[in-house]
Amino acid sequence: MFEVGPNANGIQTFLLSQISGDVATAPIEQQPALQAITAQAKEVAERFAAFVADAKRTLDVCIYDFRLDIDEIRDVVVSAINQAASRGVAVRIAYDRNEKGDEPILKLFQGAGGDPAPTGTHDFLSRKAGLHEAVARKPIAEEAIEAGHQIMHNKYLVRDAADEAAAVWMGSANFTIDAWALQENNIVVFTDCPELAAKYEQDFDDLWKAGALKGTGAGLDGAVKVTGQQIDYGFAPGDGVPVM
Repeated sequence: MFEVGPNANGIQTFLLSQISGDVATAPIEQQPALQAITAQAKEVAERFAAFVADAKRTLDVCIYDFRLDIDEIRDVVVSAINQAASRGVAVRIAYDRNEKGDEPILKLFQGAGGDPAPTGTHDFLSRKAGLHEAVARKPIAEEAIEAGHQIMHNKYLVRDAADEAAAVWMGSANFTIDAWALQENNIVVFTDCPELAAKYEQDFDDLWKAGALKGTGAGLDGAVKVTGQQIDYGFAPGDGVPVM
């Protein structure tokens, strides 16, 4: 189900859960409830596209798992990103790279009890998605900081971070059909939140400069006000040092 949650002065929530219908242990295209899966994922994709459509200067996307295996859903999301780039918005996508070259590798953190994402994000973003050439992309390397803490697991977008009308999309949902139609997830959208956006933008810039999780997140723990409401935030690893 896709549910619109509380909307409180610039803070909108969305709650996702598995579609009503039969779900098989099979690829997406073989699902008996493919129509219902597509319909729910499209609701999220259209919200995503609407968020991107309002970008005027910058759009930064930080994502762990980005693979859209249904053409109709992929087209909604990719078209929104490409249109932003075409109208001059500076678009950057930072993503966890669970691949080495063109060959997928096993996650090294599996032994620490991690929950690895499937491979394919790098291939999707570099080739299959058909992103505009102006869309900058950077894989964030997987390297150990300490056991069990070495992946870039973020799922957020920052829109026009330097403006008073800055906005942030965040939550637990990856950008996949599974996350949008077959799992329990949440999405929160903050609008008119320049202070909060600045914190997300700092985290994104650290990741973009470092190309790895290590050395990011320094000092990114605190609270800001969004339309008069206190929002606590914290970024991992939190004990990093500033990226020079």
